[in-house]
Parts: sequence; structure tokens; C-alpha cells
Amino acid sequence: RLPEFMAGIAAYVFWSANRQRISASTALSLFAAMATIILFFHRDIPEIVLHNGATVGAWVALIVAAASMRGGVLTHPIAVSLGQASFSLYLLHGPVALAVFAVDTMFFGRVLREWPWSTATLTTILSIALSSIVFATFEEPCRRALRRRFSEHLRKQESHAERPTPT
Repeated sequence: RLPEFMAGIAAYVFWSANRQRISASTALSLFAAMATIILFFHRDIPEIVLHNGATVGAWVALIVAAASMRGGVLTHPIAVSLGQASFSLYLLHGPVALAVFAVDTMFFGRVLREWPWSTATLTTILSIALSSIVFATFEEPCRRALRRRFSEHLRKQESHAERPTPT
């Protein structure tokens, strides 16, 4: 996941430096072109390459398009809240899916596996709910505390640097 994480950071740096020049429609067009190429050639690309790198151009373009939108469904407060909890969702969706399968196996005789859409829906709902709770009770308070701590530290450094040195 490190290359994907680094690609996300690079995409943010690129977008933040060029946000006035990048339109959502341009980024969506780039996404459509990249996705078309991937769909056309996906049978010729080894699966490990396809899932661990070949799609980076498409998803980076899609993320830049979403970040460039100034209106629409992605700016709705619910979508913004989901976006804020997305890191928790990224971390928790796998364990939640494993827990759903384990509970299904232990208590229901693998009934849910016969209904994949039900399993996916249940896993999605539980993952979003849990990630929202983790974001609100852990991630956001920690972020605020770190921001306070580092801003205090930076203020101290700045005030120390501004003091004239005795001669």
C-alpha cells in the first residue's frame, strides 16, 4: 500500500499547486481515458500489476476530479463527513468483512455467503458506521490535539527566533 499512499500524497501536492488550473471536467476526461485503456488491455496485464499499480493513473485522476469539484453531491455535508472518515474506513473495512464472515460461519452456518449482495451491504453499513465512530471519537480528537501541540511548539520556536541575541 505504500506506493498507493505515496501516489496519493503526490496527487495532493500536484493538485494543491495547480488547483486553479485544473477543472473537474479535465480530470474526469483523463480518468475516462485511463479507465478505457485499462479496460481495453486488462486481459494483457498481469493481475498483480493491474491491482498494484496499473490503475494508479485512473484513480489519481478521479481523486483530482473530485477534489476539484466546487458543487454537487460531493460537497454535501454527508459526503464531506464520509470523506473525513475515509481513512478509518480504509483501515476498518477489511476487518469488518472478516468479522461478518466469522459471525456468519459461527452462528448462521454460512447463510450470508449464499447472498453476496446482502453480505456486501451489511459489511458496507457496518464499516461506514464503525469508521464514523472511530473518526469522531479517536481520529479527529487526536488530530486536534496534535495540531494544538505542534502549533504551540511552532509558536515557541518563532518567538525564540524573533528575540534579538545579546551582543
